Parts: sequence; structure tokens; C-alpha cells
Amino acid sequence: MSLVEKLGLSGIFDLSEDTKFFLRPYVGYRDDTKEESKKRFLHSNRITFYGLVLHTVGLTCLFSPVTAPVGVSLITGGVLCDVLDGYVARQFDLCSEEGARLDPLFDKAKNTGFISIVGILESTHNPSFVEGVSEVITNPYFVVGAGVSLVLSYFLTRQRGDVLPQIEESVEVVKIPASYTLDDLENKISNDCEVKQVENKFQAKDFGKIKTFIESTTHVTYAFVITNPEYFSQMPVDVVTGVGIALGVSVVSGTIGYIDKLSNSNWGVFPNNNNNNNI
Repeated sequence: MSLVEKLGLSGIFDLSEDTKFFLRPYVGYRDDTKEESKKRFLHSNRITFYGLVLHTVGLTCLFSPVTAPVGVSLITGGVLCDVLDGYVARQFDLCSEEGARLDPLFDKAKNTGFISIVGILESTHNPSFVEGVSEVITNPYFVVGAGVSLVLSYFLTRQRGDVLPQIEESVEVVKIPASYTLDDLENKISNDCEVKQVENKFQAKDFGKIKTFIESTTHVTYAFVITNPEYFSQMPVDVVTGVGIALGVSVVSGTIGYIDKLSNSNWGVFPNNNNNNNI
């Protein structure tokens, strides 16, 4: 049972058949050829990519007071794309293993970029660069939250294999979204998004959603705070502390979900009742 179903919201946000019919040519079909899929600019994989672009450009805009307000809007747009990509995939039956891997990989890239931007901006906030750097690196909340978040992100990415092949695959499924759907059909894999899964995997997904929500909220809030400093005092100490705490909490949520997933998988990473191949 998914989180939406647990909350009793299943079906409330479903698109009408008329709406699906209107959007289908732009979103795509599961049996699209590679050439046809190149034209589907609203495919869920493309929306995931749009979110990464908006987020990256938005973070860059924070370097200038002139473009910072635009940066807030772009980062918010990137967060909305994070919500829409999975929704579109489920509504139009475009779920896939590759698409599911694309989202967390891009999330890790955005989080890494965000931590880097925070470090740079807050280090240069004071007239004295040295004083600014010392304020950041001596803030235990930010150091622990950001440090652990980066290490965990790298570890989780490595668990899925070498990073470069993952990046190459991501580029491929964004350029040609049908590259995976055709593989699904050729291998006679079910096209239904509601694949039967063990309950604990849904729990892990819920923890992952909590982690993503905290990180997204942190990104937007930070951008708003530094864009409107007149509403806030004691910068940058309070801001950096808040960022660190938020990242730390998100790491805890993601770690719990990841351990849940591993302990109930057949990877043999953790022993459980369903897997006797212990390492």
C-alpha cells in the first residue's frame, strides 16, 4: 500500500480521461518507438530533467542579489517537477526501473550542489573571507549534516553500481524515454505500474519521500531567507545551523528507509528470514 493509499487519498488526484487524452501526445505511450519518444517533451523522465535544470540555474542565481528572487522561483519550480514526474509516470503508465533510478540520482546531484552553494555563499557573507569560512566550518550542525549527507549520497549511488554508467544511462533515458519501455516489452515485463512489492519496500519509499520533502523544503527556505535578509537577523549562523539540522534529519529518514529496503531484499546485504545467503 502506497503512502497516498494509506492516507485515504487514492483516486482524488487522478486525471480525467479527457485530460489524459489531451496530454497523451505530449507525454507519450508505453509502446512508443525511440523516434516517437523523442517528441514527448512532457514525458516523466524529461520532467525529472527539467527539475534538475531549474534547480541548478536557481542555485546559481543566488550569487547575485539582483537575480536571487528569480532563483527562488526556479528552485521552487524544480521542486514542483520532482512532484510531477512520478505523478505523470503513474497516471500515464510510464513507470520503469530506469525512471525510478533517475530521480534519486538527480536528487543527490541537486543536494550536493545545494551544500556547495551554501558553503560558498556563507563563507563569503562576511567582509573577511577567513571569518566567513571559520563561521561555516565551526558550525557543528552544518558540518555534520552536510558531511554525512554527502557521504551517504555517494554510498547509496555506489550501491547501484559505477557512477559513470548511471550517468550515461540517465542521459539516454532523458534523450530517448522509450529506450527502457521497449526493453520492458521485449522481455515481457508487466507494463502495470502497480507491480506487487513487499510491504517494507513501500515503507522504504515513504521514508525516501520524507527525506526528499525535507531537503526540498530546506532548499526553498534557504533561498527565500538569503533573498529577504531584512526579515531575518543573526545571519548566517542561524541559517547555516538550520540547514545542517534539516540535512541531518533527512539523512536519518533516508538511512532508515534504505536499511529497511536492504534487510528485505534478496541482495544478501543484511540477514533476514527470507534470505539465508548471509554475508
